[in-house]
Amino acid sequence: MDTHEEFLVFSAVLSHCYQKAKAQKLGLTAEYGKKAGLLNSHNRLSPLGVLVGNVLMLKQS
Repeated sequence: MDTHEEFLVFSAVLSHCYQKAKAQKLGLTAEYGKKAGLLNSHNRLSPLGVLVGNVLMLKQS
């Protein structure tokens, strides 16, 4: 996976977390992602986050 594709997957996961958190704040979006297991403590995608991101990308295409 190249850098551009990694960015798209991360953006898809972050967008998903933003919609689910319904918080209108990026900090709360990241907290939701951590609680859901999609982001690690450094706000990077966890293995589950990568999987979910890939599924979200497939749904968009």
